[in-house]
Amino acid sequence: MSDTDYKSVLAPYMAQLMEMERAAGAVNTHLPGTLKAFDDFACSYGLKDTSVSESFITDWLKTRINESERTVYNRDIQLMA
Repeated sequence: MSDTDYKSVLAPYMAQLMEMERAAGAVNTHLPGTLKAFDDFACSYGLKDTSVSESFITDWLKTRINESERTVYNRDIQLMA
């Protein structure tokens, strides 16, 4: 997955994060997919600013109601790292 797959207002930051991960030699196979899902959510939410509101984050946390607690934790902790 290339960084150009990100389309939201957050795309430049996601690309920068991926570049930092590569430069550090980090191998996180889940991060690109997590970022893509977050990017897709930001697009569908209509996010227009790079600052995110509490309601945006709350809605993101609700997006996958059938996920296990561990999966939710892993998905969300990657975005906070």
